[in-house]
Amino acid sequence: METLKELLERGRIKREIQKQSGNKSAWFDYSPINFYIKMHLDLPSQSYGSRIQNYVCAKAGVDTVPGKEDRGDCVNAYNVYHELKVSYKSYKDCSYNFLQIRLWQDVDYLVLGIDPDDDYKTSYYYLTHEQVIEEDSLIGHNCHGTKEANKSNNKPTRKLGFVENSFTHRRWIKQYKLASFEEALSILKNSKRKIIINGKLTRRKTFPFFEQR
Repeated sequence: METLKELLERGRIKREIQKQSGNKSAWFDYSPINFYIKMHLDLPSQSYGSRIQNYVCAKAGVDTVPGKEDRGDCVNAYNVYHELKVSYKSYKDCSYNFLQIRLWQDVDYLVLGIDPDDDYKTSYYYLTHEQVIEEDSLIGHNCHGTKEANKSNNKPTRKLGFVENSFTHRRWIKQYKLASFEEALSILKNSKRKIIINGKLTRRKTFPFFEQR
């Protein structure tokens, strides 16, 4: 049982967090691991996703994209747009679920899987738009509505996910996992437009035509 002193301290911390609700760069001085723990412990899931996205984009030095543009979360100097997805491992079934996948957006994906059971160790996965479409055909599901209702929806939001240590999880580690947070930042900042040719990831030549999205 928590003591009165412990409860009062929790109340004080919660009030301090509420005061920072309008500060979009709050806690950006934290290290990645400290930031992810802070978000998970102190903010609701409706808030921490966008804050983590903004944190990573700020560390990479790329521009965030207004939601009304419908073009992902950030764009780098090469006019490459990215969407970031975050999932903390579920305590119920040890699954990771990446929600609100919008296949109509021509963006590449940086995906973060955070494991609270392993000291918040974070895996970073990078997938091109083409690879996300392929993964959707393999493991994708609709986020909302029934199967029948989504037949008439030409822009359903999708979700991708897997259970820890499943075949799909191991496959993602082999195919998409990055070595570190620093590599994830470097890709966001420096990646140029990519295409898949005969199943191989290839960088497009920097002709003006290919810079158009």
